[in-house]
Amino acid sequence: MDFVKNLGKEAWQWGADIINGIVDGIKNCIGKVGDAVKSVADKIKSFLHFSVPDEGPLTDFESWMPDFMKGLADGINKSKKYVEKAISGVADAMTIAMNSDFNVDMSGVTGAMAGAGGTTVVNNYNNDNSRTVNQTNNSPKSLSRLEIYRQTRNALNV
Repeated sequence: MDFVKNLGKEAWQWGADIINGIVDGIKNCIGKVGDAVKSVADKIKSFLHFSVPDEGPLTDFESWMPDFMKGLADGINKSKKYVEKAISGVADAMTIAMNSDFNVDMSGVTGAMAGAGGTTVVNNYNNDNSRTVNQTNNSPKSLSRLEIYRQTRNALNV
């Protein structure tokens, strides 16, 4: 019978012992929790520090930009034909505009004019008020239609 009478008092002590055991366990192992958090933080730091990371997707970041620029240059080279076609279209449109708006008053202008790249434009005015324009381009490389147009416009705007 004493066993049953003391059971309540002992159960109270058992509960206290359980709680104290948990508290003591937490206190004794708090260093392990800190070590675990530090380990996780160190792992994250190895991916994200301010120099080249030791591991992860950014370990080769220094080669990323040169690789990107090479890829960009390769893409430009592969797509040059599209840019050339677009520029050619612009030059053709300028040629059409130049031919349709080519009403320039050249009265009183005579002689030759030296332009960029060894270009010479000779304006000859005839007695019947017509004109003949001879343009010679002495350039080490072929001139684009746009450059020829620009030089011709400059010569006619003397």
